Amino acid sequence: MPSSPTTQSSPAEGSPEGTVLAYFDAINTGDYERAWELGGKNLQKGSYSSFVQGFEDTAHDSVTITSTVGATVEVELDAAQKDGTQRYFAGTYTVRDGVITAADIHNK
Repeated sequence: MPSSPTTQSSPAEGSPEGTVLAYFDAINTGDYERAWELGGKNLQKGSYSSFVQGFEDTAHDSVTITSTVGATVEVELDAAQKDGTQRYFAGTYTVRDGVITAADIHNK
């Protein structure tokens, strides 16, 4: 019988790490409204529709959390594009009260 995954090794929901992972999970499943509420609205200079359009060429985002210090989550991001290419990013997200409030992400 397969064992169930444990939640002990997963970041707690609402934790800085959990919030960042939930944000990317929402993007990957096309739940842009949830991603917007998890902080997309704080990262996007513009409207909800322009936020969604920013992901129209993205097939899937793979995020790796490399460290967390307080409210700052350092990540590496591999964005698979619909045309088969990859885009790589790295940087930090700042999380307060379960919402991403700022980001400093750059091309890698």
